[in-house]
Amino acid sequence: MMNNNQQEQLFTELTSEEGAKVSGGAWVTKLELKHFVVNDTQEWPRDEIYLKLDGKKVYSKGGVSSGDTLYINKTFTMTGSYDTLKLFENDTWPNGDEHLGTKNVFTSQIGNDQKASFTRKGADYDLYFDVYRAWV
Repeated sequence: MMNNNQQEQLFTELTSEEGAKVSGGAWVTKLELKHFVVNDTQEWPRDEIYLKLDGKKVYSKGGVSSGDTLYINKTFTMTGSYDTLKLFENDTWPNGDEHLGTKNVFTSQIGNDQKASFTRKGADYDLYFDVYRAWV
């Protein structure tokens, strides 16, 4: 059987990830993508949009019109000091997909009902999101 000093020595030799597993969890930063408000589309009368988070497609929607509210309601664990959001309008011809904007969301940006605007190429989209800390 180990005494307290031996147990303390074992725990101090763990990495932070290993310590989190032993102690039952860790604090992480979460990014909750709530919804888009479509103020103006890039094409008339409708857009086919998709959103990438750190290069991975996390949302897409076709038949998007000005005045629409598009509910996403997806939550992701942030990695590093920030995550990158990129919005695109899907086109296969003649010039390929249009990049409507890029926004970095920082782990230090804790707060609710934040807004990122994507306004390139005549489009006007507002993305509402939350950033918060969670024990997992």
